[in-house]
Amino acid sequence: MEQQYTLLGLLKLFWKWRKAIILACAVAGVVSIVASLSLDNYYQASTTFYPASQDNFMPEKVFGGGVDFFYGSREDLDRLLAITQSNDIKDFLIDSFNLHDVYEIDRDDPKASLKVHKALDGLLTISKTKFSAVDVSVEDKDPKLAADMANATREKARELLLGMMSEMLLSTKNTIENDLRQKEILVEQLKDSIQLWRAQYGIYDTDAQAEVLSTLVAETESKLNRERAKFQELRNNPLISPDTIAILGATLKGLEKEYEALTSDKSKSKFNLNSFNKGKEKIRAITQRIDIENTQINYQKLKASQYKIATDFDFNALFTIEEATVPYEKSRPRRSILVIASVLAAFILSLIAVLISDLIKSVKWSEV
Repeated sequence: MEQQYTLLGLLKLFWKWRKAIILACAVAGVVSIVASLSLDNYYQASTTFYPASQDNFMPEKVFGGGVDFFYGSREDLDRLLAITQSNDIKDFLIDSFNLHDVYEIDRDDPKASLKVHKALDGLLTISKTKFSAVDVSVEDKDPKLAADMANATREKARELLLGMMSEMLLSTKNTIENDLRQKEILVEQLKDSIQLWRAQYGIYDTDAQAEVLSTLVAETESKLNRERAKFQELRNNPLISPDTIAILGATLKGLEKEYEALTSDKSKSKFNLNSFNKGKEKIRAITQRIDIENTQINYQKLKASQYKIATDFDFNALFTIEEATVPYEKSRPRRSILVIASVLAAFILSLIAVLISDLIKSVKWSEV
């Protein structure tokens, strides 16, 4: 037959067992007090900091258009958070503060590294705040050690972040300098090409030679036309002697050869207008290319000098909002909460035990 309980019935039942319930709660309270007093006090120290914007490291921004934001973006925050949570930071803390000894871990234990990392993970908390900052909290029995470890974590993160950005700047600087050397080699090759073209086409002073050639061609053409007209006019004149006509013909022939040498594509003379124009265009094209490359070289030299300054400059990689100070109040254990929770658990378990005991007594075992 099932036992039926009413509220009044439960109260009577519990009242009947009140001494046992009170005793169980008292024992639980005493045991929890003794146990909580045996626990070590832990102190928590915290430091908060923001990442600097990556623009602070870029010479184009620093020496050029200016930095738009000093504080970092979400990507900068994620980068800093990843660095702060890295094993490099943890290994640094373990070595710098002799955490094997602090956490009483035998260094000769094959699992010593795993154990000390696990112990540190339980006491080191690195998180992102709602204001997009990085918060580092360290717990330890020694409050000063907790503060020193928190601040050391921040400064090591600063060092690693600065090293990473410096490495990136150095890599970019080396790339710029390599490109600069290649351009300087190219300019020297182009200058050699100009010398070859000048020798091949006989061009040494483009502007002066262009003026001389143009004048000479015009004068020769004018003289040729004048001598040709004179020859045509006098060749059939009976009053002119054959010797004079022969001299005029020879003079005309000489002028034609001279004009052909100055203007013909087939002329092998270096002092030739067509040859000069061809060479002039080639030299002009190469000269323009050299001017372009020199402009780029000057720009690359400026960038290289900026990056050199940047790699040597100690940029502020992060902004400290709050340094960790030595805490004077423990963070745990909360002994009062432990005692209250233990007494409350003992009380509930005692009630359950009373109910189970009463149910067992109400069973008619002879009918089972």
